Amino acid sequence: RIPAGLNNIVGLKPTVGALSAAGVVPACRTLDCVSVFALTVDDAYSVFRAAAAKDDADPYSRVIAAPSLGPRPPVVSVGVPAKTDRQFFGDAAMQAGFETALRTLE
Repeated sequence: RIPAGLNNIVGLKPTVGALSAAGVVPACRTLDCVSVFALTVDDAYSVFRAAAAKDDADPYSRVIAAPSLGPRPPVVSVGVPAKTDRQFFGDAAMQAGFETALRTLE
């Protein structure tokens, strides 16, 4: 979830119906879902596993499998657009920020 990533937390957006939306004021009932924000992926998934259950008060609620997380990969791969494909449209600060982020990832 993008807002989470910009605030040094993680966001987990489950599929519609995985977490009950009973009592939530909908923006678009067929697309809305309750999200989880936490400090770590493990914490977010723990909340998801605890809350994922069928709720008869929510017509979109359904049973969703929530198995344990598997092992983390030994190496993380990050896709980066080729230099020729990067377009910042004159925004030098955005370009500098992007390049700094790439150096941090390296």
